[in-house]
Amino acid sequence: MRSHSAAVAPPWLDKRERMLALDSGLDDVIQRKMLLVNRNITQMGFGRFQMWMVLLSGCGWAVDNIIFQSLSMSLPQVKLEFQPGHVQFLTLALYVGLLFGAFFWGFGSDVVGRKLAWQQYILTALSAFWYSWFTVGGVTLLLWVVRFFIYPIPESPKFLIVKGRDAEAIRVLDFIAHANGRPHSLTLDSLARMSLNTTLICASWGLIGCAYPLYNAFIALYISSVGGSASSPVQSQAEQYRDLVIIAAMGIPGSIIATGAVELPYLGRRFAMAFFTLLTGACLFGFTSARTPSAVLGWNCGASLSQNAMYGILYAITYEVFPTHSRGTGDGLAMGVQRIFGITGPLIAAYGSDASPTTPVFVSASLFVGASVLMLGLPYEPRGVESL
Repeated sequence: MRSHSAAVAPPWLDKRERMLALDSGLDDVIQRKMLLVNRNITQMGFGRFQMWMVLLSGCGWAVDNIIFQSLSMSLPQVKLEFQPGHVQFLTLALYVGLLFGAFFWGFGSDVVGRKLAWQQYILTALSAFWYSWFTVGGVTLLLWVVRFFIYPIPESPKFLIVKGRDAEAIRVLDFIAHANGRPHSLTLDSLARMSLNTTLICASWGLIGCAYPLYNAFIALYISSVGGSASSPVQSQAEQYRDLVIIAAMGIPGSIIATGAVELPYLGRRFAMAFFTLLTGACLFGFTSARTPSAVLGWNCGASLSQNAMYGILYAITYEVFPTHSRGTGDGLAMGVQRIFGITGPLIAAYGSDASPTTPVFVSASLFVGASVLMLGLPYEPRGVESL
């Protein structure tokens, strides 16, 4: 097959697909191969392979969130035991590590492939020896064993195509077809806006990267600070932990609601994401005015539901709007920006709370509202469009 020197949008793509193809700089040969892969994956349907992908990927995000929430819940006790000047700096240290990981594996996955990044295990093994983190380390190690030995996930077929490794891409499709029990027909023989898109995606991740830890990393501290009057007594530690569990549980229906909202006509990814982001900001503004534990619980439940819906859509659209040949780089760049902005969250919480405990929450709410406005300006709506 011959490669064209300039990107040409073939007539067999619809209007939005042609626009994305031209903006991403993919040549005609790559575009045709991508379309064939997309259609064959669609032909094979949702089966056992996708179920394993959802399970293993979801467990990875679960471990990531367990570490974050464990740190958040331990902050009040760390503050009581060690009396640090600014306990929020523990979260700052966490985000410094996340920043390096986002940049390294984001850019690295476009060089060495997704599979190696997915199955790296050194940090997973070492985490089992961290003092007081044996449970988290053990769970992480178990998940690595599952994804490495029990059900190893193959490399992305579109990444292999971009790298010129067509035969390997066919073998991956064979693997998916075998797992799903559905055949595919692909053989070796058949095989000014993008810049704005990247800027807005990274800016959205940046604002949310600061807003999310500014609220979530210190929610235990915020809840413990409510009360102290005759009409609203201070909650016991057991009551505070109960509220944290309820708030976390409210995030589950948020993710489920998001799966349906993104497919609604005239709404799609962009508007659904912007709506839930705006709703998160509104709930946090309400939280700043709460004066009783019941009001705090109500506003936080609303924020938990809406921000989980927002995050689910934001992760999905980030992968969809970047073409495969630079998807890892684009995702790594967005995650890196998120971690950089995330570092500022603990600093704002540490010094902003001196004036008022609700000041960091007010800042977080404002950032969520600002991010919702940026999301409306995204040039691509990936609903109903095959990714390239």
